Amino acid sequence: MNPSLFMKYTKIRLQSGQTVVVTVGGESMAPVLHNGDRVVVTWRDNYAVGDILMYDYKEEGTLLHRLLEIRDGHFFCKGDNSYRLEEVAEADVYGVAIAVVRDGKEVPLMCPEGLPQSSLAVHHHLKELGLDLDALHQSELYQTYKKRYLTEEESE
Repeated sequence: MNPSLFMKYTKIRLQSGQTVVVTVGGESMAPVLHNGDRVVVTWRDNYAVGDILMYDYKEEGTLLHRLLEIRDGHFFCKGDNSYRLEEVAEADVYGVAIAVVRDGKEVPLMCPEGLPQSSLAVHHHLKELGLDLDALHQSELYQTYKKRYLTEEESE
């Protein structure tokens, strides 16, 4: 099936109240989600900062990234283990990830306290540093973020 057609069908299913299970491709949400994880997605009328949204993003296709900010009717999302802030129109959102399937059981996806604000601060700090990743990785801000949110212990 054409991927675009498949995603349109998926969005219709979600909007009609069904849940879908999708497979993660990549590590941008590690350690919360890993490549190959199966994630349960559902539709909501409203989304909140901290939710992991499934949405279309430009030419990249469908992403699962955390909602960090809602401003002027747009959502600003970023992978927890990523740097780019993505501006997303609400119309491009398919739904919200509510659980990851591990060992045959659905494990609810929770947002650690302070993560959205810290992730947004990392993005802004990288811009202040002229997109210098080496400088970012050496910064106290990033080291604190990494220790607090990018370790496996936090995702369990």
